Amino acid sequence: MARDFSLHLDTTKGCVWLSVSPVGWVTWNMTTTLLSLGFTLLLFEGVPYFISRTYFWDLIDEFKVTNLFLPTGVVDEFYKRQLVPTEKHNLDSLKVILAGGSVVKPQIYDFIYKKVKKDVMFCASYGSTELMGSCLILETTLPIHKGESNAVALGDQLEILDEKVDAFPYIRESLCVSHYNKHGDERAVLFLKMADGRTFDNRLVYNIKKAIAEELTSRHVPDIILETKDIPVNMNGKKMEIIVKKIINKMPYNDESVINPESLKNFIHVPELQDFERIFPNVMMLKGS
Repeated sequence: MARDFSLHLDTTKGCVWLSVSPVGWVTWNMTTTLLSLGFTLLLFEGVPYFISRTYFWDLIDEFKVTNLFLPTGVVDEFYKRQLVPTEKHNLDSLKVILAGGSVVKPQIYDFIYKKVKKDVMFCASYGSTELMGSCLILETTLPIHKGESNAVALGDQLEILDEKVDAFPYIRESLCVSHYNKHGDERAVLFLKMADGRTFDNRLVYNIKKAIAEELTSRHVPDIILETKDIPVNMNGKKMEIIVKKIINKMPYNDESVINPESLKNFIHVPELQDFERIFPNVMMLKGS
């Protein structure tokens, strides 16, 4: 993250960063890095357009925000609701806007440059917790093209592969988490949300296990595969694996960041997930059979 802020994003002393993503989200490493480098960080928790249609832009002018990070879901809402600055806003301090967390649509680029600020640097940025930073990033010394991230982060090796045809197009969403018994034994549980009109059955389970064993290894095959009617997501559309893991393991959880909390009932008291004795399934037979 220090590389991203100091080299790619040209963050200098006097910069003020604003992020509307929850501090406990994946951007926690962004928060700690900014503070450790001595930059000013403005935290905001809540819906940025709840108080008024212009409250968010008021904050930028009031605190002289220079760099802004917005989850894609928030930018999409600005676009849909046309929540834009008014004539009373100058946004002179604002020089960089980053969006990330999920895919940034090309029309969002037009929205930012036509409705927010013409001379700002806006770009999509993508990374992961495993990288502790970005892999696709805004590089302030390079041109920006609509719908694209303009640089690969320094030191990262990024390969673009041909897309494969989805072997299971009738599966809409999936989520895999760990399940533990009273002895601390662990098993992998894969939840599947089926596409409309599609049926979950034993044949599908077998085909999925067989495909995983062949494409990866038998050790990657989930111990149990179950259907779920829905999967919890946050405001950015990210699946909430940790909450599901806590629910099926009967641990306390906080659902404040879940935008579809009704989905959580699908993971409570699941009969197939009651306490289990460790069983090592013979999945070797799946490979090549």
